[in-house]
Amino acid sequence: MYRELLHFHCEISTLKINMHEAIQQTNYFKWLDHFARVARLVNDRAKVISSYENVVNLLSERVKSEEPHNYLTDILRIVALKINIFSLVLEELSYMTKYFDILPKLKQLQQDLRNIIASVLSNVQKAELSKEEICAKSQLFKAVELLRRPWCKIVEFMEDASKNKSIDLSIVGKSSFMKEMLQQFNSQKQLIYEESKVTRICTAIKETIEEIALCLDTICISFHKYKSLFSHKDPDYLDPEKASLIAIGLYEDLSRFTLAFYKASSLKKCVCYIEKALQIAHKTSCIEGLFWISNSYYRIGVFYHNNNQAQLAIEPLQHACTILDQYVCKMQQISDVTSKNMETVQAHLSKRYEALGTCWNILGETKVCR
Repeated sequence: MYRELLHFHCEISTLKINMHEAIQQTNYFKWLDHFARVARLVNDRAKVISSYENVVNLLSERVKSEEPHNYLTDILRIVALKINIFSLVLEELSYMTKYFDILPKLKQLQQDLRNIIASVLSNVQKAELSKEEICAKSQLFKAVELLRRPWCKIVEFMEDASKNKSIDLSIVGKSSFMKEMLQQFNSQKQLIYEESKVTRICTAIKETIEEIALCLDTICISFHKYKSLFSHKDPDYLDPEKASLIAIGLYEDLSRFTLAFYKASSLKKCVCYIEKALQIAHKTSCIEGLFWISNSYYRIGVFYHNNNQAQLAIEPLQHACTILDQYVCKMQQISDVTSKNMETVQAHLSKRYEALGTCWNILGETKVCR
């Protein structure tokens, strides 16, 4: 693998001479992604980040001078590459013994993404989409799917730490960031008020994810154009259903992060993220997304129920039940469930209604409980 990576650097050195021609080829971006995977396996992310940044600079130069019909494709590619860089930076947090320079990197990435995404938002709702633009959109969603892996690792770690679970220190490894986060959660049982470096990093990550989620949300407005042009035969096209779930999943992750990080004061913000996910599910007719969204509401309801705040638990639990009911109805309409799957879903639904009934009972509303 390392030899393959060295070979890559020889190739990219040669390509630099003709990079302007190379970046016009869709296969070039596939080739770059392949070697990014190799670099991850040998923990040599820095060189790939440098390569991504070189390509971003070239594409940015081209955007300034090119014809409008090519503009959106290159802008989408720049966003995808910036998200890939963001993924690599987050992965570094999981194993770095020192992370003193991470915060400036995150802040710069956040600002870059904000500026670039503003261009995407103003151009994404075109009447027609070219094949290159569809491929670029697919690459963007795939980049976000890759980003969710290190992001979810951080979210899951925070959830465990915030619940005072016994953390397996082997997953922390040499990561100073993870160790300091664990210490902070252990020392502060309620809200994280202290403006520590860990807090600033977590906030910067969340704000950057919010920018990306907004971009996907806007792209989903023109989702039906993408869906109408989708071809199962073309490997460059991401399945529309999967694209919707990636966008919904990003908002679900934001809700989980906010609940773990801010705890009891986070209800309004968590619900706001889930409502945005629900809007995407409706815009894109993503039935599977309803199941995910029901889980998100249920997670919030259970959190408040477990913290003896039954009054606050009721509304999210009601939404969890209603949305899962909608999911069951829609799945029955398209006859896409086996009896075994339906039994599993019905078990989830029963569990949600049981939690809701328990909360009403705690509040003395026995009739509503029944």
